[in-house]
Amino acid sequence: MFRALMALSRNPNDFATNATTRPDHTMPNDCRPLIFNLTRLASRQSSSTPTGVDRVDLRHARFVLKRSNLVAVAFVHQQRDVISLVPLDKAHRLIDNLWERWVLSRSRPPLPASPLTRRVARWANMKLRHCTATLISPSIKRLLKGNPSPIYLNSGQVGVHHLHLHQCMIDELGAQIVFYLHDLIPIDYPEYARNLAATDTHRRRMLTMAQTGSTILANSEYTARRFKDYCAVQALPIPDLHVLPIGIEEHFIEASRQPKAPVPQALAPRLRRPYFIIVGTIEPRKNHLLLLHLWRQLAAELNHDCPLLVIVGQRGWENENIIDLIERSPAIREYVIELAAVNDTDMIALLQNAKALLLPSFEEGWGMPVAEALTLGTPVICSDIAALRESSRGLATLLDPLDGAAWREAIRALTSTPCTNAVTYVPHRWPEHLQGLACRLR
Repeated sequence: MFRALMALSRNPNDFATNATTRPDHTMPNDCRPLIFNLTRLASRQSSSTPTGVDRVDLRHARFVLKRSNLVAVAFVHQQRDVISLVPLDKAHRLIDNLWERWVLSRSRPPLPASPLTRRVARWANMKLRHCTATLISPSIKRLLKGNPSPIYLNSGQVGVHHLHLHQCMIDELGAQIVFYLHDLIPIDYPEYARNLAATDTHRRRMLTMAQTGSTILANSEYTARRFKDYCAVQALPIPDLHVLPIGIEEHFIEASRQPKAPVPQALAPRLRRPYFIIVGTIEPRKNHLLLLHLWRQLAAELNHDCPLLVIVGQRGWENENIIDLIERSPAIREYVIELAAVNDTDMIALLQNAKALLLPSFEEGWGMPVAEALTLGTPVICSDIAALRESSRGLATLLDPLDGAAWREAIRALTSTPCTNAVTYVPHRWPEHLQGLACRLR
């Protein structure tokens, strides 16, 4: 629907001197306008399945959309360090389309390209040629005129690294800025980022959040601690910080109360033997290599009794060795199934019928697949790292992500054990999440 965003190089320290000024909002006011950054969702329009970040962004967008009957709402699109207004009807169609495809698992085509793309690009290019004096579209200011000072929410982290834009929203709109923080992985583990530029961008995000954020909402206690520690080391201010865990979709919770669904019909011929499942983007941080090397061993030891490994996730970055094993290793080709896109309905069935979810990640900010699997009663074997200890609530088998022997023994033990789906897990739910969000947007 919109053009892909382009990163604009800027030294984050250029604006650090004046970026500490925040408006004083001492009086809660349910009538304050809301500004929501729709850029990430617009850029994800062609994606058939959501990431964890996408789910949070979409839920928050729907929350803001529902508030449009009560308060002034401005959905905005950001191109570099410029924001433009997205007409409410177009925002509504985008959000509804993504909701039907991502959450309701309905077959819907992505929305066609919109003339808004050209309008946004034209206005942004005017700014970049210094033909206008503000980074904020005049249409946004007109919409908000006569209203109390607004609350700006960015839940997808796209565009956060432009510190000067956020300072302009404070200075020109009197905005109170709220960010949702998903992780600090590109900073803590730059070797797993797409490139060094991604690490630099994330550092600039943290600077913007610390300098201009009125409230930071974190997906886990672990992420909140890491943000506090990072700000302390960098001598940055720490805004009001609250943990708002990601909810589990209601259809996962409903499915946990029903008999197990059969595996999807299209996959049934390939899943006639026991299988384990790993869910997540195929990238080095997820540690797919550990499992693929283990499956080579299991195939040699068990032959036709070897279970299957079902890999669910889009192909990411820096994953050549992983893809080579999946595509070219005859020793495991028979026992590994790769599924790029799986909707929620099929995901529920795949998780319910799996021997276990495997997640040997080196680092996570939360652990949505762990929470989804445990909600359905499916056993989980995952890395013994802070975020997964938190998301699993002591109900997963926790192993060192480098201890291949321990993973091998745990997998072999479950291979010969009947599936019981007897795990009792109480997930975080979206209504409580959104209630917490409402409390912070005042």
